[in-house]
Amino acid sequence: MIPRGARVAVSFFFALLGIVSGVWAARIPTVKQSLHLSDGQLSLGLLAVAVGLVIGMQFAGRITDRLGSARVVVPAGVTCALAMIPPGFAPNLAVLIVTLFLWGLLNASLDVAMNTHAVEVERAYGRPLMSSFHGMFSAGGLLGAGAGALFAWLGVSPASPSPP
Repeated sequence: MIPRGARVAVSFFFALLGIVSGVWAARIPTVKQSLHLSDGQLSLGLLAVAVGLVIGMQFAGRITDRLGSARVVVPAGVTCALAMIPPGFAPNLAVLIVTLFLWGLLNASLDVAMNTHAVEVERAYGRPLMSSFHGMFSAGGLLGAGAGALFAWLGVSPASPSPP
């Protein structure tokens, strides 16, 4: 039995992942500049996210199957959001790669758990809801990108060292 608030809860986690992703995307140029990265070096950091996602999804499905999506989505959401903080403090490319890889792993856990739970909520409602959940991700991405742009406009650093 799916609780009545499950649709709102799942929508929240879709929006959360969108917000975190949007803020990160808006801050990539500042991180690149702060760490004096070339385009190629930045690409390695961004590749680390994708590698973390691919590897993380291999385990996230098993964990979600074993524990249930409702029990995985909350800790995955909290840790995924918190994992976006360390890349802003990365003092060099190596640390940036490691922290972005970790974020990719946790992002995969949240992605699998929230999509699995969204399917369960959709079944309980007996009508299509998945597009509304993914719409929340998009709305979150818009909100996050706007917040990141505002931070950039205000000159708020993502905590990386300032360029000399």
